[in-house]
Amino acid sequence: MSRIAGKLRLMRGRRKPARPTSTGDRLSPKVDRNEALMRETLGDSFDLTFRTLQPDQEGRRLLLVYLRGAVDEKLVADAVLRPLGQSGFPVGGDPRAVFASLRDRYLAAGTVETTPSLQGAIDGILLAKVALLVDGVPEALLIFLPAWPTRGLLEPETEVNIRGSRDGFSTLIIDNTAVLRRYVKDPRLRFERREIGRLSRTKVVVAHIAGLAPDSLVAEACRRLDKVKLDGVLATAYIEELIRDHRWSPFPTTFRTERPDRVAAALLEGRVAILVDGTQFVLIVPAVLTMFLTTVDDWYESFLVGTALRILRYASFVVSLLFPALYVSAISFHQEMVPTRLAFGITQQRQGIPFPVIVEALLLQLIFEVLREAGLRLPQAVGQAVTIVGALIVGQQAVEAGLVSPVMLIVIATTGIASFVTPVYSMSWSVRLLNPLYIILGGTLGLFGIVSGLVLMEVHLTALNSFGLAYMSPLSPSRAEELKDTFIRWPLWASKRRPKVSREDHQG
Repeated sequence: MSRIAGKLRLMRGRRKPARPTSTGDRLSPKVDRNEALMRETLGDSFDLTFRTLQPDQEGRRLLLVYLRGAVDEKLVADAVLRPLGQSGFPVGGDPRAVFASLRDRYLAAGTVETTPSLQGAIDGILLAKVALLVDGVPEALLIFLPAWPTRGLLEPETEVNIRGSRDGFSTLIIDNTAVLRRYVKDPRLRFERREIGRLSRTKVVVAHIAGLAPDSLVAEACRRLDKVKLDGVLATAYIEELIRDHRWSPFPTTFRTERPDRVAAALLEGRVAILVDGTQFVLIVPAVLTMFLTTVDDWYESFLVGTALRILRYASFVVSLLFPALYVSAISFHQEMVPTRLAFGITQQRQGIPFPVIVEALLLQLIFEVLREAGLRLPQAVGQAVTIVGALIVGQQAVEAGLVSPVMLIVIATTGIASFVTPVYSMSWSVRLLNPLYIILGGTLGLFGIVSGLVLMEVHLTALNSFGLAYMSPLSPSRAEELKDTFIRWPLWASKRRPKVSREDHQG
């Protein structure tokens, strides 16, 4: 049953969604007829509001249609109802004159549109607009007075920083575009809008700076978005999975962030950002490997501190990927690489352990992942405590029961702690997926297996690209000019040129 539900929710729908019987028909001059058609199309929903107005006994009937909760009813009263009660409001004569007076003079709203079609009016109502119809006029006024529930700007939870802005994106796309306007006050900043999802009709915005982002990159991003065919888009991940390159690769080829300053920096480098209504995460393309190992603190601290943090981060990335595999291979095949006294200590601790070292490592790695996932899914008030207590109890009891050795417990714990240093959650998942594979290679083939795995991974990374840009850029193909800001944080006063992605030789 869940499999069927998942297909209905995520996969491309083969059955076209239900459309109103009058799709594409023009609105009727009669308000009663339009009301009947809208009730037939939208159904008997408790939040659907129809309000008939008659400004004067001799005046023409007006009809207001909107969704409660999606529309700010106080704004409706101030921007629509109050102007209709003014003494100079025209009540007789040509109905089109009344319609024009409402549109151009009396409605106190910033955005007022007109539509001659029934489907256009219904679409406007579903997008938090108030439809105003005048008896005798086959058109509708659409007044944008939204009040979608929103949490406002949030502090980023997955990308914590010490210095710098604490702003994070919200779940409302109009707030997010306004935040980017605050960071990038350039008239060339462009927001190109799309609607994706047959049923959800989710607003998606492609943000870029004209003249910095290559035209081929912008065109490619828009082309991939236009090819997305889903019934609903409820989060950035829906789009990310369909527009990314190399879908079978464990490494992410799109960068996901909830920090406006990071998106603004990417736009200034000539990249493209994709914003999705309803989620605070924004996609940045193209993405390269080095982006996933940097944080905003690298630039908010001095270049010496930023360089030290970056080197520590790269070292932790290697430790989280290879430390258990190296330990397993050394104990299983290469005991001569271990200092003699340490080798004797490890041998004594492993006496009585019922499992081979490779099984021991995989078992502890699995337990650690279970504890980490439990800490994420439990309520915040108890999640951290349960994780810490669980790790202490399970680890201590496993050692006392003779199931695992203390050294292996230290190795896995060190690996887990090092994995937390990876600043981007999507890249940490890549490490967590590859870690057991390297343990198996190290436990079966020794260092030869580990080196072979590293070579295969390097070949795979070199073959990857993101929206036409090499994933290993600027390492491969090597560009000496940009390598200086890869492993070290190059001083801002010594930076003279923008990254390669903003120049015209980008391959779309």
